Amino acid sequence: DLADEMLERLPSERMLEAWKALTAPVDYADRLRGLDCPMLLVKHEGCLMSTEEGFEDAVAALPDAETAAGPDAPPTSAEFDDVLRRFCLER
Repeated sequence: DLADEMLERLPSERMLEAWKALTAPVDYADRLRGLDCPMLLVKHEGCLMSTEEGFEDAVAALPDAETAAGPDAPPTSAEFDDVLRRFCLER
């Protein structure tokens, strides 16, 4: 799975540094609200790197965004392919 792959690819002596970088809070809301384009927010259910609360915060910050959720990471999900295709074709 993804967690095992991450552990295999990341040298153990860099693990803490990488974890801090990947989980550091970053507020993109103002930048995203400034964009004049349709947005799609997709939640990877059970993701090791993101939280339910973080997704809820994103949805609250961008109430006009379309949302979707799925059990697989979007880059590897056939379901996400369909969601993204529909999103793009409807815009």
